[in-house]
Amino acid sequence: MSAFVLILQRDGSCFWKATGNLSLSPDWHKQDGFSVFLSGYLDQRDRLYASLGLSPDTAQALTDAALTLAAWRRWGESGLARLQGSIALVLADLRDSHRPRIVLYREPLGRRNLYYFSSPQLLLVADEPAALLAHPAVSSQPDEHWLAGHFALARPADNRTPFRAIRKLLPGERLICTPEAIRLHREPLVFGQQTLSYRSDQEYADHFRTLLDQAVARCLRDSGERTGIMLSGGMDSGPLAALAQRRLNGEGRTLTAYSWSLPGYPNADESAEITTCARHVGCGLHLLPGSAEWPMRDLATWPVNPNSPIANCFRRLKLAVYRAAAAEGCRVILNGASGDNLYPHPGCRLLDGWRDRRFGWVVREIARIGQAGGVLGLWRDPATRRLGKHLLGWRRTRPVSAPVWLSASARQHWREAGDPWPPEAADHARPDHYLAALDQWAADGVSEEAFFASRCGIERREPYHDPDLIDFMLSISSYDCYRNGHTKWVARQAMEGLLPEAIRWRPRGGLLTEFFDAGFRREHAALEQLLTAPDAAWPAYVDHGWLMRALNASEPSEREKLLIWYCAAFELWRRALSGDHPELLQFAHGET
Repeated sequence: MSAFVLILQRDGSCFWKATGNLSLSPDWHKQDGFSVFLSGYLDQRDRLYASLGLSPDTAQALTDAALTLAAWRRWGESGLARLQGSIALVLADLRDSHRPRIVLYREPLGRRNLYYFSSPQLLLVADEPAALLAHPAVSSQPDEHWLAGHFALARPADNRTPFRAIRKLLPGERLICTPEAIRLHREPLVFGQQTLSYRSDQEYADHFRTLLDQAVARCLRDSGERTGIMLSGGMDSGPLAALAQRRLNGEGRTLTAYSWSLPGYPNADESAEITTCARHVGCGLHLLPGSAEWPMRDLATWPVNPNSPIANCFRRLKLAVYRAAAAEGCRVILNGASGDNLYPHPGCRLLDGWRDRRFGWVVREIARIGQAGGVLGLWRDPATRRLGKHLLGWRRTRPVSAPVWLSASARQHWREAGDPWPPEAADHARPDHYLAALDQWAADGVSEEAFFASRCGIERREPYHDPDLIDFMLSISSYDCYRNGHTKWVARQAMEGLLPEAIRWRPRGGLLTEFFDAGFRREHAALEQLLTAPDAAWPAYVDHGWLMRALNASEPSEREKLLIWYCAAFELWRRALSGDHPELLQFAHGET
């Protein structure tokens, strides 16, 4: 296990830690009455130690936690903003036994998690909420508001967790704890505050390539002699493989791509494209047979994450990759799953083009859409509809109503939810794009995978979840992302000469829908047995009649199948936490 727990008396009389897997445990540093516990790693250390006036030789001898403490002692709370990288930290100032001070901090992208429980006597901190349940002061009662939002498929709007007693430190937030009070503070996000306008398409492509290369380099720091990458046949992981291979090869290190083949599912199988990409960039390749790891296989021994009912139905497929990489000596594996979050919705492209006064391009694009789909195509295309509403001055928005599948009690809890988080999204020209890149889903998706990867001895790193790259993508027009019917235009331009043309201009493929449907049909009886158990609790959140109709439908919709899986995963999570089904927690406890 990689979870850690800190138990801190609010009066400073006790301060101790318990950690799991030492190979992945956080950095720990004590000095002059201070203690720093840092999860993750710092980027741009050279800038930090230069600002501190340290010589390179002196700074190289300092761990990230020691460098963090030096920044705190120089600048105090304002020094936290100078810490760049995938980090979360706990800092205790115990110099004055009568006035101890405890600081929690999570960097603005939230790539590392911190959870806490507070009472007048205690502050408990962990990187996984379920780890806090071991303390007798913490109740395992579920949070109905969080669960209502989860089943509503709604973006998290606050710091709630699946457990009523436990709270999450939000990205960019810091908590200051003293014996008298707990104070929370968060600086507003500053991404995408200016609009970039270059003279040519090539300048956009060159800037994108530079930033992506920089993001890859940051993720390769201390990655060891052998680094892995989860490779598909598209324009997210392919560019990462090309850039990582160039860097590692120049340093005498090795990159190996890992993926799966699904020969029985032609619409989901990308093994041919993956092989082409790996050969072109020159990295190693390990293709795993994936057909035997179908979605939802063997629910009786499902690897449950006790921290949350959120579950990926392709979990066994992903675990096979992590285990294979670890068995071959990898400690770090790169992943491109955050790539899609960088790009705005294609429905923004015409309005952005109009605002940029690219009237000729807008007219040509409308003509292209009309030629392809006629009048009906123009009406259905979200880009023409959005532009039309803008030109007509139509600013009316429909009131948001509760999803029809929620139970009556869940609807009431859902209505009490706040506005979308982060609040800065409302001030951006493309709020949905801002949310996709920077909301809690984006951050928590990284930590969800970290739970599973770490227990396989792997640290998964996400180059696309990079602050400079996100800032750039939020600062350019969506016109630069969609062109001539192609998505991710700026990335395709940037990868000229680095990826094979068949990959660079390939439409999106490899969606696992066909594989999911096969697993759904195969495990239908097991799903039904789980969902109709006498003690099933999902009807408190999802209308019983609605879900039963979906479960018994001959052709349920994609959303209906998703909700069926959500309810099944919730039941597995409940069973795991009950203690009556230890087989569901064997993976979490490192027993498989």
